[in-house]
Amino acid sequence: MTHGLSNRLHANGSGLASNESGGMGEGWSDYYARALRSNAGEDVDGLYASGGYVTKNYYAGIRRFPYAVRSNIGPNGKPHNPTTFADTDPAQINLSDGAFAPAFVGAANEVHNIGDIWCNILLEMRAKLVHALGFATGNPRSIQIVTDGMKLDPVNPTMINARDSILAANCAGFAGANELDIWEGFRIHGMGFRAGYQLGGDGSVHVLESYDGPNLTLGAINATEISGNGNGQFDPGETFSLSIPLSNTLCSTSAVSASATLSPGGGSANYGTIAAGGNGTQAINFTIPASAACGSAVQISITVNSTNLGPIIYTYTLPIGQAAALTPYENFDGRHGAGAAQRLDHIAHRRRSWLGNHRHKSRYCSQRRHHW
Repeated sequence: MTHGLSNRLHANGSGLASNESGGMGEGWSDYYARALRSNAGEDVDGLYASGGYVTKNYYAGIRRFPYAVRSNIGPNGKPHNPTTFADTDPAQINLSDGAFAPAFVGAANEVHNIGDIWCNILLEMRAKLVHALGFATGNPRSIQIVTDGMKLDPVNPTMINARDSILAANCAGFAGANELDIWEGFRIHGMGFRAGYQLGGDGSVHVLESYDGPNLTLGAINATEISGNGNGQFDPGETFSLSIPLSNTLCSTSAVSASATLSPGGGSANYGTIAAGGNGTQAINFTIPASAACGSAVQISITVNSTNLGPIIYTYTLPIGQAAALTPYENFDGRHGAGAAQRLDHIAHRRRSWLGNHRHKSRYCSQRRHHW
């Protein structure tokens, strides 16, 4: 029944053709079987075998581990089901960190093995909703948003696509109620705010896990030179005003007392409360160290914080003596699709106004290029 449902809701039967989406198809089927056959008397945090009657293994059933929330641990203090997002990646799979050894290992990218990870993540999310709302409301709510999420998925969705679709379905259908509980179910399994995919050195796309909760997103930064020679480059000793825009992409949760702090330098700005779906922009001045070598790169970090969402750090490299845009030191976008990790051009535009004087021209890279 549920294979028919998930297939029909994705491009009318032709939208689960990729390996990852096909794996999610297996996971959706296990998820519906567990959620639809459950009852209020069950322990939502318990251990559940899928198809134990087939293997006579009533611990793991036909899967590698039992379905269990992450907090359900064995006598060794490790989870009965240790799988996370990274275990769908052949280069990262590690099944040795559970309460007991897996019933079998198998290939990380085999569809049923992808599926048991996806199902367990959905069951974690379901458990969060049941705890928050009670079984009578939480269980059907979890089924509804998973179903509605499939209607919003692109063709051949990734697990990140499907996560975002579930959150969007909850926003559309339930005004974003309990969105932090839903996020937490994904975060616990490595599908947090900045999870996605990145291109590895082997030329393959790999999973990028994240255990960050949802947070404010940093947009494209405008840099205005307020002290320097106006040559269109980031030169040693020059001061720039960085216009830093923050967006709150959550549906119903405001970011309370939001702020941004620049390092090095320690400059900061307060944004107040940024409402769900809202944004704000503030400026922070940054002076490039006079000791920075022309042709080098200075790493800068912007720590974004709020009372309820906590801190998140965005890190960049600043090219000294170049007109190129700042580029991220690490890829923290968390909004990648099925392809390789996308490049983040947070510094989208540089406006140069020569407001300083020329007393120290010798410090500028434009005067010293013969030393590179």
